[in-house]
Amino acid sequence: MFDLLLAVVLAAAGLAVFGYLGSLLWQAAAEPLAGTVERARLKRCEDLVVRGDTALSAGDLRTALESFASAVYGSPVRSATMASAVEKHHTGILSRFIAASDRRRGENVGLLSLALVDRVLRKRKALQSSYVAALQTGSRGRRRKLERELKGNTRELRKAMKDLAAEVQRAVPGASLH
Repeated sequence: MFDLLLAVVLAAAGLAVFGYLGSLLWQAAAEPLAGTVERARLKRCEDLVVRGDTALSAGDLRTALESFASAVYGSPVRSATMASAVEKHHTGILSRFIAASDRRRGENVGLLSLALVDRVLRKRKALQSSYVAALQTGSRGRRRKLERELKGNTRELRKAMKDLAAEVQRAVPGASLH
């Protein structure tokens, strides 16, 4: 009877140690894995921008604007370096919208929509910075709250980008609405 009890206790202790070691390995692997996934997502978004640039050069404004609007990187990132890369990516998208609206020959096209997108991007930058800080401090509740806010900001940003694309498309002569 004592041997059985000892075997159960040792088996439970062994499983606990195994679980602990497994969680340590997972934590060690999760950070590089998350970085790889984030870089792959950003690469897909950058590919959409390249597609839009190609379409804009070919005179296909509708496809260019749709590509730019779809190139929003919507997921929270885990590092300040990646957050900076995403911010630069979004600034690049915004500059492409400005270039597309310049086809209007000097008229102020989409200024209100551009300002709205800029405001949403500034809010996103602040949220993302707070999220990275929450990851460092380990505040799980704060992190979850910021994830929800970032998700809402992503919806707002995607809508603002689509509205901007529609406004530029309506204002540029010869651009068709589809």
